[in-house]
Amino acid sequence: MPFELDAIEYFNVRTTGNETMNRLMQNGRSHMPARMPGFTLVELMIVVAIVGILASIAYPAYQEYGRRAKRAEARSHLMDAAARMERFYSDNNQYTSDLSSSGANIATTTEGGHYTVAVSGLGGTNQTYTLTATAASFVDKKCTTLTVNSIGTHGSTGTGTDCWAR
Repeated sequence: MPFELDAIEYFNVRTTGNETMNRLMQNGRSHMPARMPGFTLVELMIVVAIVGILASIAYPAYQEYGRRAKRAEARSHLMDAAARMERFYSDNNQYTSDLSSSGANIATTTEGGHYTVAVSGLGGTNQTYTLTATAASFVDKKCTTLTVNSIGTHGSTGTGTDCWAR
């Protein structure tokens, strides 16, 4: 029979213009290529798991780094405040509880606003003081407060023991 077509020829006649399918059919393949470019779902999930593990390690370390930087700011501010208190003492022969510009001219918050500073422990003749920096804008269980007194002793409250170490 001259007009009989086998399945491949019939497909080629019916899909004229579709070169990709024609080539696939001529090569004896009736489906798409076995490997498409791109990523499989399993590969993507492995990458997501690895990123999650790295983030779970890196994020707490990053948070502690931020807390240490804020503590350094508080330590610096306390040391500057202690120097200003000593300057006030040398001019007036007593310490002051007034941290404003009329007193020792000490800011009551650190530059970044992470700690508030207060003075306490003034004796009856204002010959001693304790400056205390308290965390204000974040929670720091390790070093809740940092203190320095008139004889230069550093102290802290919280669970940490090395708040003045760095």
